[in-house]
Amino acid sequence: MRFKYYVKTAPPDAGVDHVIDNFISLSYTKRLNEVGFGTLTLPRDHPAASNLDLDSAVLFFRGQTNDAVGVDYYQDFDGIWRGNVRETITSGRKSVSLYIPSSLSLIGREIVAFKSGVANRSTWSSKTVAQIWSDVLTYNFMVPDVQRLLDFTSLAGGTVDRVSFDAAPTGPTIDYAAAYKNCLSVLQELADIGEFHFHARSIASISFGGIIDDYQAVKVEVNPGTDRSGTVTFALGRANVVSVGLDERRLNEPTKMIVGGQGDGTGRTVNVRTSSQHDEINHAEMFIDARDVSTSTGLDAKGDARLVETAYKPRFSFRASQAPGSYYGRDYFLGDLVYALYENVGFTQRIVGVTVAVDADGKEDIELDLDDA
Repeated sequence: MRFKYYVKTAPPDAGVDHVIDNFISLSYTKRLNEVGFGTLTLPRDHPAASNLDLDSAVLFFRGQTNDAVGVDYYQDFDGIWRGNVRETITSGRKSVSLYIPSSLSLIGREIVAFKSGVANRSTWSSKTVAQIWSDVLTYNFMVPDVQRLLDFTSLAGGTVDRVSFDAAPTGPTIDYAAAYKNCLSVLQELADIGEFHFHARSIASISFGGIIDDYQAVKVEVNPGTDRSGTVTFALGRANVVSVGLDERRLNEPTKMIVGGQGDGTGRTVNVRTSSQHDEINHAEMFIDARDVSTSTGLDAKGDARLVETAYKPRFSFRASQAPGSYYGRDYFLGDLVYALYENVGFTQRIVGVTVAVDADGKEDIELDLDDA
């Protein structure tokens, strides 16, 4: 049973809006903690191909009107248009592909634009991960601060209502420094330290026939998803997977970390951190340059975060098949916990990535990326 797709676009200011259902193909990838990406391929003469302004909103909708499925159309991907690629194939058909990074890319446009040493803006001492997370988003996107070296120029007009976030994440109390770092990189590092996930989505709707209002507004959500591990199981023989594999490679797994702090030569501060998976056989070393960190607690947090990021985890991968009880968009979503079974090995896994590809006939291919819960 095929799901239907259509796309809405709208410019950042007054202009031409489009509703598109006659595309050649579309695809998109959504991932926790990372910027997703969408591509929409149209005939070269399609009106939308020549009427988009830079940073136009592009929203992908997915649904199924069949009562047996019961999935109303919903917004499954949102992003901003950042350019095209034009192509001509040997048959002479001309096409244009629109390239659309997800809304989270807006967070990646800003830096922590405070000088080093500004308390609770670029430097934090004995603060929770939640507090640092809140301060980074608040003072680089939401609330003006005279100490910030740049205005909020990249989120359209310097307004202060473009970003919001839900409940603050969990995590330890740490020392942390982030002056001039990319804001998205900071959120990713804090997520590694606190061992949580996040996602961003557009929270504005498109009003066709007029000016779109704050389309660039995004909400950053912490630990999105629902525990469905008791109701959704993916396994061969259940008709809900096409192919499945288990990746157990351990090719790059540092287990001893030297974290270099401030100072030079023999006087430089260094801390050593050890992975829980370290033993005399599984020994691999790594160095992290952390000159921006001035405290021992901060160096420990930096090293621990990298160990979490690079730790070995067996990874399931499979292509999902739409089947009763296992419909993507109804029975499971990005961020959900599900159960995966392969050759009598079972794991509760989190859906950390979803890739969807659709051709002009509506045939869809869905691939899930799973990670330990």
